[in-house]
Amino acid sequence: AFKELLEHFMGQRRIDQVSGITARDGLQTPIGKPVNLDEIPKFYDRIFQENKDLSWINLETSRGCPFGCKFCTWGYDKKMRYFDVERVKKDLDEILEQDQIKSIYFCDSSLLLKKERAREILKHIIKSGRKISARYEFDVEYLDDETIELLAELPDHEFNFGLQSVNKDVLKLMDRGFKQERFEERFNKLTKAIPHAKITVDLIYGLPGDTIQGYKESLDYALSLRGVSRILTNPLIALPGADYFVERSKFGIKLEDEHSDSSFVIRETTTFPEADIEQARK
Repeated sequence: AFKELLEHFMGQRRIDQVSGITARDGLQTPIGKPVNLDEIPKFYDRIFQENKDLSWINLETSRGCPFGCKFCTWGYDKKMRYFDVERVKKDLDEILEQDQIKSIYFCDSSLLLKKERAREILKHIIKSGRKISARYEFDVEYLDDETIELLAELPDHEFNFGLQSVNKDVLKLMDRGFKQERFEERFNKLTKAIPHAKITVDLIYGLPGDTIQGYKESLDYALSLRGVSRILTNPLIALPGADYFVERSKFGIKLEDEHSDSSFVIRETTTFPEADIEQARK
């Protein structure tokens, strides 16, 4: 649909020939089918030709997210699509040939959803012999012993875990699961096997149902985890289309600037008043 929209702007098709359009005059066109990911032309060669000074690169081996966290729009329909693993290997080869590239950021919603597939990708990097750093985002509960052993063969890592909160009531409100015992068991196994890994934990303050005390408890928990090098703290952003944006009145969510179309950072909620938001920020 995006390609069709660009073609419209270039004068190559009418607006009513673009998939998934809703216009103010009442025009509504049928939603198109998602493109076959493997039909997307390769593009890394052009990126490297036009950007000689790159030191790191993104790689997305799948599209979508199977989770439905209310603060996010990524998993809106919970559907996943995957690039064929052979296509991923070809993209990797192109990346690994670039001596200036020192790190790869796997920006899938969770690389380990298909463990066999993920292991095949990791083995391909190991087989290349290239000493390259990799950054991953995945639910630590998906880790198994075989994957941890593979990860330990690679030279450098950064793992990013979106903890967001450990408050059970808050997690239930946002439709997010957290098995603390399983998390800690897998997390400790990972950090023991790869003690040099850089570990980042994400936390959100201002979540519906949370309080300043609950947020402090989440901070304390993140600080207690062995090997954590960074804690990224962010205010809740009520992304348009996300449940927390749609249900703002239900949770007493007020934005920093109610009259702006450019700021969706929250100012307060029913349980997290403005003064506490400021304290959490500090």
